[in-house]
This record gives sequence, structure tokens and C-alpha cells, in this order.
Amino acid sequence: MWLPISTVFLLYPNSCVMEDRAGQSGLSTVEIKSVLIPIFDEKTQNDIMEQTKSHRTNAYSYEKAYFEKASNFYNLFETVLEENLPQENMRTFFCDPKNLGDRIDCPYNSPDRQRLQVYLKKLENEGKINLVKGKKILAKNRKINQDTFQRRKLELFKYVDINKVNKEIGNIDDFQEKLLLNLPTRARQFIKENDVLVPSPIFSKKSVAIVPKEFDGQICSTGFQIIETTSLEEAIVYFGIFKSSIMQKQMYYIHSGSAQPNVSSRDFKENLLVPIPKGKWRDKFFTQAKNILEDAKGLRKNYLAELQKSKETFEKLVYYYL
Repeated sequence: MWLPISTVFLLYPNSCVMEDRAGQSGLSTVEIKSVLIPIFDEKTQNDIMEQTKSHRTNAYSYEKAYFEKASNFYNLFETVLEENLPQENMRTFFCDPKNLGDRIDCPYNSPDRQRLQVYLKKLENEGKINLVKGKKILAKNRKINQDTFQRRKLELFKYVDINKVNKEIGNIDDFQEKLLLNLPTRARQFIKENDVLVPSPIFSKKSVAIVPKEFDGQICSTGFQIIETTSLEEAIVYFGIFKSSIMQKQMYYIHSGSAQPNVSSRDFKENLLVPIPKGKWRDKFFTQAKNILEDAKGLRKNYLAELQKSKETFEKLVYYYL
């Protein structure tokens, strides 16, 4: 009988004993088949669902608002600077061979990329932004070389990987904590509080993070470009910039590779133009980015709280009806 997953509760009988395993722990097929699953009658199922409904409804409402609020980062740069990005043109284009360098791929040579550069130069000429290359803002001396590895390989570190960063608000949702010796070979960069981590893989480019205090002096993946800042305010500004459409599009245009497309360190340093709002534009950008971040984090907290209440109510009712 097919039932919604929320109506199923797994009860492990005393006779179901997990075998000791030296490699990976888990349940064998035989053990899984011995698990008892209580299936309630339709009236009981409906009672359980009805009593958890309010929490689930609230959770979905908060979740929707959370995603909508976080999406405001995408157009934040245009909104604050009061200048819309040029529209993309999907037409076929010709490229004069004499204008080609070592890159012959379409995104890199796209007229749309050129229009973005003209757009940024215009904002710079209007005095709204400082325009710098990526190399200007990158942190220095963060790589863990062989000498440092040998000297510190028996120290315990927290390790941040790209897939553990929340794509909407940049929270580090999970991490490994191991001896440096036992961490993955890509765990080779030191991070500091208020660093901004920008992922190089193009499919993860939204996973921008601000390093919180508890990760000061810890380690991140070499898949991140590290921007060093002097304060949380500056970190929020860079976070907002790299979450916005202007940087998300630029990173797409300069990425390379087919199997694992990413923005190389060279392209990040030399071909990425970073627009930093100045004067009143910076103040406005910071204020709005900070508000979006705080509001989105609050909505996510409420969403998770309502989910937890729904789960707790569900479990209590299942125990009650057993």
C-alpha cells in the first residue's frame, strides 16, 4: 500500500541487531527487511496530518519568503546604482580572427561580455564605482605549501568545502574537522574571519560565503578564491557584489573547461572586473545587502523551526497511536 512518506515511522525491533563492521557501518539487506513499519488506518493518518498541518503550512510560507528575499541579491547592484545591465543578445556573432587571443570560446568572446565591460566603464566614469581587477582584492599567502603541511599535518582543523555552503545566504552549513593529514588534498588554503569565499566551479558560483569567527585560522578548499577584507561591513559589500548579476554573468563569460568548467585563478585575477560602489552608492549598497542578508537568515531560521515543530508533533502522535 502506497503511503506519503510523512506517515511512515520506522520501528527497529530488539531482534534487529546491526553487525559490527570494520569499514563502513550500516544495515545489511537482511536487516533492512526485518524492520517493522506500522501502517495506521486512514482516519489515524488523517488525524496525524491534520495536527501537523499548521506547522508545515507555516514552514512552506517561510521557505517561499526566504528564497524570494535571498533572490534580491541578484538585482541589487543594478537597483542601487540605478543603471540596468545591457540586455543579452542571443544572436549569432562574428569574431575577427585578429581580435582573438588564446581564448576562442564563445562566452569569452561574446559581444555581451564586451557590453558589460562598457557598462562598467560608464559607471566608473560617472564616479559611482571603483573598477578593479580580481587580483587586486585576492588574499595573499594563504596556500598551504609542502613545508607548512609537514609542519602542521598533525594539527586539528575545520575544513570548508564548496558543497557545504548555503547558496542563498552563504552560511557554512556543515564541515569536516580532522587532522590536516586526513583532510582531502584540496584542503590547502587558510582562511580568516570576514574573508569572502568565491567558488571557482561555474555550477557552484552562487555559493559565496563570509567566513564567521569560529572558522578564523581554519581551512577551505582550493576551489575557492579568497577575498581578504578588513571588516564585516566590507565583507558584506563584497558578498553582495559577487551574488549580484553583474559578477555572476562575468564569471560565466570568463569560465573555461568542459568536464569541470570553472573560473581559473588566472582569469579571476586578470579578466574579472570587480565594481566596488563608492561614496553614497557604497553606503546604500551595504545597507541594502545587510538588510537582505539579515531578513533572509531570519526567515530561514523560522522555516527550520517550524519544520522541527512539525517533526516533533508527528513523532509524538505516532508514539501515541502505536
